[in-house]
Amino acid sequence: MRTLAFSSDTEKLNWLIVEGFYSSPKLVSQKLERIKLPSNIEEGEGLCSLIRTLGLLIDTQTPKQVAVLQPGKSKFQNTSFVRIKIEAALQIAATQKNVPLHLVSPVSVSAYKKKLDKAGLSLEAVLNDGRRFSPIVMSDVICAGAIKLPHE
Repeated sequence: MRTLAFSSDTEKLNWLIVEGFYSSPKLVSQKLERIKLPSNIEEGEGLCSLIRTLGLLIDTQTPKQVAVLQPGKSKFQNTSFVRIKIEAALQIAATQKNVPLHLVSPVSVSAYKKKLDKAGLSLEAVLNDGRRFSPIVMSDVICAGAIKLPHE
């Protein structure tokens, strides 16, 4: 199943495509792609622009589902309002394209990595010839997508 997986920060969205199964995911590309957020994301026009961009991405990548890694807690114990808007924009774009969207918690990502560890595997070994992913957030985005893949 083709899954479009995302993570975000206050300046950009990171995305990639994961296919295959929960226990044996495959990357469509070895590169983590980025979408720079509109500078006016705080305004309605910027939010609409992001929704259009995400809709076009969904059209071109043809995923069967979307997985979004939710932000963890910050040192201030809150989530950035920009990240909340990004998550809403993703939900709207996916809904407009009739593609199911799943929110993935950071705890689920950690649990997935631990399951691989117990099996004597690592995401890097399975997908990247043992090399660390660069940037590091790439492994979390992969996990967010892999978690929502079907079981074999």
